[in-house]
Amino acid sequence: MEQLSQRNARRTSRLGQVGTICAVHLSLFMLSTALLVLVLVVLRGGCSQSPASKVRSPLHKAQAKCCFSTVILLAPHDKKTVEEYLLWESVNGNAHLHGGFRYSNGSLVIPTKGLYRVFLQLTYESNTESKFDLKLSNTVVLYHDSYPSDVTLLSSVDTVSHSTKQWSKSLHTSGIFLMKANSRLRVKSANANLISSEEHLVFFGAELLSQ
Repeated sequence: MEQLSQRNARRTSRLGQVGTICAVHLSLFMLSTALLVLVLVVLRGGCSQSPASKVRSPLHKAQAKCCFSTVILLAPHDKKTVEEYLLWESVNGNAHLHGGFRYSNGSLVIPTKGLYRVFLQLTYESNTESKFDLKLSNTVVLYHDSYPSDVTLLSSVDTVSHSTKQWSKSLHTSGIFLMKANSRLRVKSANANLISSEEHLVFFGAELLSQ
């Protein structure tokens, strides 16, 4: 009888140990699950952004836009020349000046020393027949206070036959140049009276490539 009691006691003890081990394992499993859920929540919260954070404010866009030095000048709608240089529209339409460029009375002023791409397109047109072949020409010149006179950077030429009654021709030219700060770019044309007033046909500009 005493042996039976001891046997039952040992069995009860083993069952208690097994129960304790199971409880410990269950607790560890629940704890690891909770930690995993917490990590996932933290990671998801760090990667997600609110809709407001994805919207770029107009100020942010303006700051990004001003990071580029670029200018486009368009054909004026009234007076076309001052002395021998063409005048340009710098405010209205698609004209713009960014990154320190300045424009005044036919002169495009370079903001800082650097490598620039300069481009020009002039479109000439006429509805009248000429007695002689007509030579079209335009030139982009550069001036700086350290230069004695204008320096020619770009030029383009074309010819219109005298037998052509109604015609339109676009002369486009561009190039890359190293220029000093406060250099002035200006445009000359031998046929300013024939230049179109359409802004998509006549434009002049530059962009900074590197300093």
